Amino acid sequence: MPSRDLVRRDCERRGQELTLDELRQLVVDARASGTSARTVEDIFEEAKKIVRTRNGDLRG
Repeated sequence: MPSRDLVRRDCERRGQELTLDELRQLVVDARASGTSARTVEDIFEEAKKIVRTRNGDLRG
């Protein structure tokens, strides 16, 4: 997914618009963070746990 699409989705989720300087800083921060050592499967498992917790299902 292109980074601009991720930024747009994040703005929609947060309900606010960002300035051009704020967008530039997001890109700088994202590039500086490097790549993750986690696998896609690890990320999805974490996301599932977050959803279960938010929905009150604490079974793990």
